[in-house]
Amino acid sequence: MSEFPEHDKLHRIKDKSQAVGEFIEWMRGRGIEFCLYDEEEDELVPFQDSIEKILASYFGIDPAKLEEEKRQMIRMCQEATSEKKV
Repeated sequence: MSEFPEHDKLHRIKDKSQAVGEFIEWMRGRGIEFCLYDEEEDELVPFQDSIEKILASYFGIDPAKLEEEKRQMIRMCQEATSEKKV
């Protein structure tokens, strides 16, 4: 495993994630929505999470860790660029 485990995980599930995301978009494009049942109100409430959030949750990707890894990658690139200029 590399020093970027969330990106590694994301890379491993890329094809599956793409297919599930396209399916969700296809459903939403036809007016089909996921809903949650609100017991207090005895009604269905549309599930409003973004596709990205749904996929991250389903595949066990931590968005905060993913963002931190991206920032780490940027810092590493900036440091490498600075070293070349010296």
